Amino acid sequence: MTRLLRTDEGFRDTGKVSNYTLDLAFGDDENDFELTVPPGISLKRNTLVYVPETEWGGLIREESVIRDQKTGLSWRTYKGPTWHGLLDQRVMRPSTDESHVILSGDVNSIIAQVISQTGLTDIFSAVSEPFGKKVTWQFDRYCTVYEGLRKMLRNNGFRLDIRRGGSGKTVLSAKEAHDLIEERGSKIGYSFESLSPTNHLVCIGVGEMEERTIVDLFADAQGVVSESQTIFGLDEIQERYEFTTADRQQLLKSGTERLQDRQVFIKADLALPEGGSYVIDDIVGVADSKLGKEFSARISKVIVKCSHKGKASVSFDFSDIEVKEGR
Repeated sequence: MTRLLRTDEGFRDTGKVSNYTLDLAFGDDENDFELTVPPGISLKRNTLVYVPETEWGGLIREESVIRDQKTGLSWRTYKGPTWHGLLDQRVMRPSTDESHVILSGDVNSIIAQVISQTGLTDIFSAVSEPFGKKVTWQFDRYCTVYEGLRKMLRNNGFRLDIRRGGSGKTVLSAKEAHDLIEERGSKIGYSFESLSPTNHLVCIGVGEMEERTIVDLFADAQGVVSESQTIFGLDEIQERYEFTTADRQQLLKSGTERLQDRQVFIKADLALPEGGSYVIDDIVGVADSKLGKEFSARISKVIVKCSHKGKASVSFDFSDIEVKEGR
């Protein structure tokens, strides 16, 4: 059973939601939720729903009703941004005489400053205790709060933690980032494929016969594209590319883009175990000493499905997998 609490418009707890299904997704995209309740349960716009002591929750913004033709029952569905979505809906604006927002201090203090400056204090607060790491950080121009805080923390080896307890505000804080690279024999699976991409693109453009425009483009062993050939013999892999209305400059541009797109040297995938307790920006993976390689990726999205009965189902998306020589 997963306990879901509700609030009034002043964000004060008013009890639990006794019958529901809840879907959330948060991370690099989506950052919203959908809550379905049966007849007899009515929630209000601009109130909160959340699972206490987790990062699962958000603000109700929309309502829809569907009436089942057979049963005559009406089911309400409420939608809105998760905590992550609310942070992603506030843009950090530099002052008129500055090009960027630049803040200094303990990372938890910076989080508090960002919350205050972007008008999010009704719902959010930062922990009052110092984290113990002082930084000076220049935020990207007009980034969102969510993007900015995650980037600042990630580049200093930390991650953003979001929690709402049984009362009070949704609390943001810095936490140590997890590097969860497991050894061979763990429950993390992987697949790995080494590829040999095209490294010589023969680009054919405008013109006829001996007047035809031809451009030869080459990729080196690192995938860098130029008009200089560095790979020969059996390792040379040619491909024809026709753009029959293109002059030399157009061929150079479009051909370079095409050959760059071909420079995929490795395909890899990870299979994470069910029931993992990963969070956004964790680094997960596996080191296979027999293969001599390490596979890792960053957790980029968490998808949660839960209800008033049964155990919550949590799954994860991750960024492009990095493959390097094993430890």
